[in-house]
Amino acid sequence: ILISSLRPYQNEAFSRFNFALNQDNQRKKPTQLLFHMATGSGKTLVMAGVILDLYEQGYRNFIFFVNSSNIIEKTKDNFLNSLSSKYLFNETLSIADKQITIKEVDNFETANQEDINIVFSTIQELAEELGMSAQTLHRRLKESATSYQKIKDNLRRNLAITKLVHERLPVEQVSEAVGFSESRSFTRAFKHWTGLSPREYCKQNS
Repeated sequence: ILISSLRPYQNEAFSRFNFALNQDNQRKKPTQLLFHMATGSGKTLVMAGVILDLYEQGYRNFIFFVNSSNIIEKTKDNFLNSLSSKYLFNETLSIADKQITIKEVDNFETANQEDINIVFSTIQELAEELGMSAQTLHRRLKESATSYQKIKDNLRRNLAITKLVHERLPVEQVSEAVGFSESRSFTRAFKHWTGLSPREYCKQNS
């Protein structure tokens, strides 16, 4: 369905998404899932794949909003313009032998629920639609969501545990894998996350 083949880390991102959505018994709802990916790493392709997966699970309506209208136009090109070199999908888009269309919509009330319907909006436009200021919307989103740092720490913690307990990597390699420049800082952070040092945690869970 997607026109490009996936890089290994993008496959890993999909695996983590699938686990978070379908296998994590401790998942809190509503769910916020962060893909911590650098510029140029193919975040939009991952987003497209996630939308297709959610479509198969019954979701039809999606909102894409950012601060910059330039990003909106680039993302529309990725999703809607089949003549663009940046278009992400095959010429024919079908799921479960059913041909579907990705459409930009202004709202979901009159949208065809057999299609993938996307509202593209800046946060300022979205706030106006909701009858509030952009600052109020920012505050409401912050109140209803886990902070960026908390999500990042949770991802690092889970990745560290996987590499320590299941892959049995040494602390120095795990430290580097989860983004710490030195193992001492990682050990402090890990103890803050779990109440145990990496070695103590491994002993208890080996």
